[in-house]
Amino acid sequence: MIGAFTPGYARHYTLLEGLRGCGVELDVRAFPKTLRTPARLRALGRSFPRKGEADAVFIPAFNQTLGPAAWALSKRRGVPVLMDYLVGLADVAEDRGQTAGLRYAAFRQLDRFTLRRLPLLTDTAAHRAVFERLAGRSLPRLHVIPVGVRDLPLLPAPDSASPLVQYTGTYIPFHGVEVMLEAARLLPAVPFELIGSGQSYQAMAARAETMALPNVRFRKGYFPLDELTAMQAASTIMLGVFGAAAKTDYVVPNKLYEALALGRPVITAESAAVREFMTPGEHLFTVPPGDAPALAEAIRVLLADPARQAALRDAGRRLIEERYLPGHIGPLLLKVLEEMP
Repeated sequence: MIGAFTPGYARHYTLLEGLRGCGVELDVRAFPKTLRTPARLRALGRSFPRKGEADAVFIPAFNQTLGPAAWALSKRRGVPVLMDYLVGLADVAEDRGQTAGLRYAAFRQLDRFTLRRLPLLTDTAAHRAVFERLAGRSLPRLHVIPVGVRDLPLLPAPDSASPLVQYTGTYIPFHGVEVMLEAARLLPAVPFELIGSGQSYQAMAARAETMALPNVRFRKGYFPLDELTAMQAASTIMLGVFGAAAKTDYVVPNKLYEALALGRPVITAESAAVREFMTPGEHLFTVPPGDAPALAEAIRVLLADPARQAALRDAGRRLIEERYLPGHIGPLLLKVLEEMP
């Protein structure tokens, strides 16, 4: 497993532990995520095994710029490569509203090159369809493996006397934090807590101040897992993503799997991707993307119905235990690796 990554990151951890659980011998060659592309390429060249040293190379998510070099090294050294293309370079640019100019055009070309030449993973069938449109062809070597989640501790039932609606995540446009703020404005008696940081954090914090939302509290930063879990224990409802963006329809964010694993009711935007892996109304609530009044109404209805909260907590946790832990994800990944030429 080679690339710029942190083995403890959610998607990486789930895949690593899943393979280990299948008895796969892993040689993890991680280099710092802070490396820029030229340094990453040099590190890839130094770390890439030769024929006979490994059965396959797996490049984890967020190493998209390594695709062409990984393809060339695979050909030269005779070791097959599988790459987790969880997020394309064009996806990243679109997340940030950067869809014009030569940089975006170059990202699309790099995505297209990698999509056409390497065996890849993605997270949903809806996302695979997006990649196939970009590649301009069917991609039979692009395999769907859900994000999954580590086995998180089931949180105790929330304190019904102290309701809290909580968001945990990165501040990027498709997450739709502005929709959450508008829902908070419509529910002035309901406390909201927004945890995380990212590109649009300052803009969202300023927006909340302009809107005068005393019921909204920000906690800026990325926190260690145990510290974050302690914060999440105070939640009654957890929020997903709500941006009215194309990406909303084709990804299932890690935060949804984690919230269900923790045993919390989740509200998120309705999408083809969510329907692919979860049943709205049974495992979680969904509302139309970009619709703050619908989100506010869903929060109001759910807070008023403790029995429904309990049913969602139970069904969501059971879904994770039955389908999306490393023990479920690992065999899916191993099957892909075994079938590689």
